[in-house]
Amino acid sequence: MGQRIPTLGEALEWGTGAAACSTSRSRVGQWPYEGLEAKVVALIREHEMVDQTIVISFEHPTVARVKALAPEIATGTLWSARPIDPVSVARGGRGQCDPAVLVVLRCRDGGEGSRSRLSVHPWATSEPAVVERLIALGVDSICSNHPDVVVGALLHISDG
Repeated sequence: MGQRIPTLGEALEWGTGAAACSTSRSRVGQWPYEGLEAKVVALIREHEMVDQTIVISFEHPTVARVKALAPEIATGTLWSARPIDPVSVARGGRGQCDPAVLVVLRCRDGGEGSRSRLSVHPWATSEPAVVERLIALGVDSICSNHPDVVVGALLHISDG
């Protein structure tokens, strides 16, 4: 019928030695999932993946709690709206810039973000032109549901 989704521990075990990204949800419905952040941090440490993991969430208080528990773990804030000051929002979560083209532009084109020392990891669409623009902007990495599009864009740029 469907595929079994691995637990975070299984995903970290599988990804040992490679880059991993953990999206943390701290709510079930409208209620916070008490203790989730501590469990995520414990698993990351148990699998010795501190240097290979970025904990990201749309739930900004979750990001702040993870950073408070484990300042050594990279974190990032996500949002679906366009904040007026995305660098301040990212700083509020004590993490990296949000994966949004708006943030990439603000962090990379000489604005306040370029002085903020935030890393930029946009979540790209499946449109090759958008991915190529993000590469040209010099983002730190690109996350995608379509890694084949990202690889294709990289190949197109290197052949160009």
